[in-house]
Amino acid sequence: RELPSLYLQLSKSRLTTLVVLTALAGYGFAPDHASLTCLAALTVGTFMCSASANACNQVMEAPFDSQMDRCKQRVMVRHLLSPLHGITFSVTAGVTGVTLLYTLVSLLRGTEPEPSF
Repeated sequence: RELPSLYLQLSKSRLTTLVVLTALAGYGFAPDHASLTCLAALTVGTFMCSASANACNQVMEAPFDSQMDRCKQRVMVRHLLSPLHGITFSVTAGVTGVTLLYTLVSLLRGTEPEPSF
């Protein structure tokens, strides 16, 4: 029950949500809206990629974070997860996010669609 909460803290979920909102704003300005599937994949894929980057940063920066008062309550500083667990989460989230974005959103979403005859 505590693990999902730790993962949200490790991923800096509030910051990650802002990253997702930025991606959704870009999607909203796109000339053609692909589909709800594309929108969902963009949302989840972006969330997972941002979570991955934030988790990796927390694992790598734990020794420095432990010296700063504002960072002393972070998951890795408090040793609530092992570094291996943190990196495993980061890699899993990153691979999942990139896979979703690559397969369901596409590399070049902004390109003109192929003409259908």
